[in-house]
Amino acid sequence: MNAVRLVDYSDSEDEEEAQSTSSGRDDRHPSGRVRTVPHIEGNWATTVVVSISPSDDLLDLIALILQDFNAAAKQSTPIRPILDSENTLGLHVSLSRTVYIKGHQIDPLVANLSERIRTHRKFELGFNAVSVYVNDEGTRSFVSMDAGLGTHNLKSCLVDVDEVMAKFSLPTFYDPPKFHASIGWAPGESIHESIVTRSEFEGYSRALGWLKPFPVPSVRVQVGNRIFEVRLS
Repeated sequence: MNAVRLVDYSDSEDEEEAQSTSSGRDDRHPSGRVRTVPHIEGNWATTVVVSISPSDDLLDLIALILQDFNAAAKQSTPIRPILDSENTLGLHVSLSRTVYIKGHQIDPLVANLSERIRTHRKFELGFNAVSVYVNDEGTRSFVSMDAGLGTHNLKSCLVDVDEVMAKFSLPTFYDPPKFHASIGWAPGESIHESIVTRSEFEGYSRALGWLKPFPVPSVRVQVGNRIFEVRLS
């Protein structure tokens, strides 16, 4: 099995900065991350996500999965957990690409998204498989959990999010959508599904299936470091 390359897949885990500014500095982070979008003064990184509050059982499983990948890979650059101190989005499933908006667009965009999103009912989300993804630029690869239960609800929310993005002449989500929550990352295309065995992937799927579903009471719109929580009905 090969890693899935997502067209124009944005690294929303990288977008914790409040506001992009023009800069001539080196865009390589000390951790190995590489900024693929240049700093432009007045642009605000914006993304729409479903935030997941991980249970202790899920945290234990994530630690086991990353331990297996790192032990099998034996590479100099370890696979780093997404849930680290530098991450502001936490464990999440994206409902939009990371888009960039001007300051005067923040309030109307958030208002439009909130109006559409709040009409959706609360639902539960579960995961049923582990996959490897690579961003379009090939600068980062990810170990991720694929959504199972709740996918229909995610698709329903995505329709409204995409329509609002299109209204503001912003990029819509990739098609077809691949709803997933990234749990670990490494620079470049260094993570491959061939690192671990098929039986291990099957074991991860079974273990994910044993976990209780995660409640989704809201959808989060993050603009820079500002978080707008939209409650579902």
